[in-house]
Amino acid sequence: MKNGAALFALFLSAWGFCNTAYSQPPADGGEAVIKSETNLVQVPVVVRNSQGHAVGNLQIQDFRLFDNGKEQHISQFEVKQNQPGENLKEVNSRGSVPGPRSSNTVPPDLFIAYLVDDAWLTPEDFTYGRKAALRHLDTLRPSDRTAVYSTSDRVSLDFTSDRDLVRKTLLGLNSLSRVATWTNGTLRCSPMTFYKADLIADGDMAAMRDCEGPMDPRYAANHAAGQPVQPRRGNGPPDPVAAELMLQAQIRADAEGVLRASERDLKTYLGALNVLVDRMAGLPGTREIVILSPGVYVPERFQGMQDTLLNKAIRAKVVISAVDVRGVPIPWGTIGAIDPTTGVDRYGIGEKAEQVATMTQLTEGTGGIFLRGNNDLDLQMRRAASIPEYVYVLGFSPQNLKTDGKLHALRISVPKIRRSTVQARMNYRAPDAARNPMDEMRQGAEDAFFSGEETPGTPVQLDASFTREMDQAKLTIRAGFNAADLKFRQENGYNLADVMVMVGFFDKDEKYVKSVQKVYHLRLSDEEVKKSAKIQAETSFDVRPEKYRIRFVARDDAGEVLEHSQYVDVTW
Repeated sequence: MKNGAALFALFLSAWGFCNTAYSQPPADGGEAVIKSETNLVQVPVVVRNSQGHAVGNLQIQDFRLFDNGKEQHISQFEVKQNQPGENLKEVNSRGSVPGPRSSNTVPPDLFIAYLVDDAWLTPEDFTYGRKAALRHLDTLRPSDRTAVYSTSDRVSLDFTSDRDLVRKTLLGLNSLSRVATWTNGTLRCSPMTFYKADLIADGDMAAMRDCEGPMDPRYAANHAAGQPVQPRRGNGPPDPVAAELMLQAQIRADAEGVLRASERDLKTYLGALNVLVDRMAGLPGTREIVILSPGVYVPERFQGMQDTLLNKAIRAKVVISAVDVRGVPIPWGTIGAIDPTTGVDRYGIGEKAEQVATMTQLTEGTGGIFLRGNNDLDLQMRRAASIPEYVYVLGFSPQNLKTDGKLHALRISVPKIRRSTVQARMNYRAPDAARNPMDEMRQGAEDAFFSGEETPGTPVQLDASFTREMDQAKLTIRAGFNAADLKFRQENGYNLADVMVMVGFFDKDEKYVKSVQKVYHLRLSDEEVKKSAKIQAETSFDVRPEKYRIRFVARDDAGEVLEHSQYVDVTW
């Protein structure tokens, strides 16, 4: 397909005076949806009874939601029913029994992606995880679609039913073993993990002292007492203070080198997950990502990326689960240990806690699960792929929310059910005042565009036509909606709104093809709004003969979203 330039135009008219108004409903009988996203926080929740079964008969009044200990009004409520999954207790009791899943427990439209950590897993642990993924692949039905992505972004096999291709892709992956850089013999302090390097670079003197080691006892007493130490005289010993400062500078340089490499890998890790969520957002049916990884340490300065990713996965209805394929790791410092992040000192314990927190937030925050500490990887993979049958999504708008970027703790309770287990999103981050409003509007429009979910609401007139040009076609998409469906702000007697319009399409396999977006600044009189002025957008693309799903999204600066999809068959 050519990357031909798309023409974009916006027209304003009134319903009563426009000859080109689209009065017919969409040909596919679909519905459009209008919804508000201003400060909306979405919280996926899975409730299991004492038998381990997901509960699906709860109502909005059965839930209580707390933000930093204060109860909030739940303004949105949705229950998503997935195809019947496996009960976790039953999976645990049966153990790792291989074989295809029976047809009555597998949806016909299951999309499952393996995201393999080829950056931070050691070669030994990577091999164990890859073998477990290959065995789990054999338990899926032939109709299930599978994809393989790597956290290093070296591999991205799109969804396919070709199991041989999936196996070939998995077997072609290998570990980059980034942990080897943490035990490099040239380091003045080894191991120098991501977590430890971040502490040192941040000025943690305790971490620096641990790297320096004990001071020469000849000088330790005087140095500790703050007594002056004579500089080197002739062939005598050097000034220990000068020597210490030099060693600290070398250690800090090592830490900054490890930090730069680790931050680069972290961005790639989160970026690969972000690309995968975007890819899955437009897919039908049940969508799940299974990450084969012990998790990653995410410094506070990068947690905004993680929060954005989590919010996107929630809106796209993508369930994320993860398995620590190291099983029960041998603690660093003992015979047979291969991973320096498994130490039992403050650094190993601290890094482990951060890894678990990251993976728990990503998994339980989307309705999935993070499994670790078990050498039966076949069982762990089956548990991770057992999507709960019911996932509730609660929505609330925090009142008087400060744009300070601070983390807010969430808690969900279900008093109605005794001895229940509640799994839910643990926290959210308040918006940062420094964020550009246009970036916020653009991000919201893109999230809505790639989301495949729609519910009945205010209609958007969406129409498509095409003309043949040699072996290509010109696909023209037209959309219209009522300006009254937007939220305007009053200024100098006019109604103002900024609107991000995004139009594009997906191919017959639901792969994203192309889109265009543009921001429009509307300035309407009260009379124009009263007469239901209509906004119309038109754009054209060069395409090849095929069936496409066209999609239209409009998001205003108040968070109001209009969206609609429709199919068009370009043939001749």
